[in-house]
Amino acid sequence: MNRFAAALWSVFGLVLLSGVFVSDTSAPPALSQRLVCGVLLVPIIVLIVRTLRLAIVATVDGVIVRNWFTTKTLLWSEIDSFGPPEQYGTRRKAGLKIRTRAGHLVTADAYSPGPFNKDGFADDVVSELEAMHSQHVVPPAE
Repeated sequence: MNRFAAALWSVFGLVLLSGVFVSDTSAPPALSQRLVCGVLLVPIIVLIVRTLRLAIVATVDGVIVRNWFTTKTLLWSEIDSFGPPEQYGTRRKAGLKIRTRAGHLVTADAYSPGPFNKDGFADDVVSELEAMHSQHVVPPAE
């Protein structure tokens, strides 16, 4: 899904980039056209880069969640549980769920369901993260 979204953003970027170099007449594009297209191109480039960087990275110390606009680092000891993403169509907090011991919910947009995902598409990832979590965290004494 990330590569598809990045390709889609790239198409928008190419359209804006063409506005910088190409005009609808034989004359070169006006300065205003170049400025507007150039300014609009900057956030598109940022979105392409951020889309390609969407990820959940498991390390020895914990999990790094890179979303569209934020990156969060969670230690294994801070994590309570992992959960599957919501069904396609839910707007907010639709990605793979990470519940912290403090009660906060962190979602990983890299595993947000799309219209073409099968049910349970992230189950293997959730199982693997749960297994890694159980290896790194000692359960509290009763």
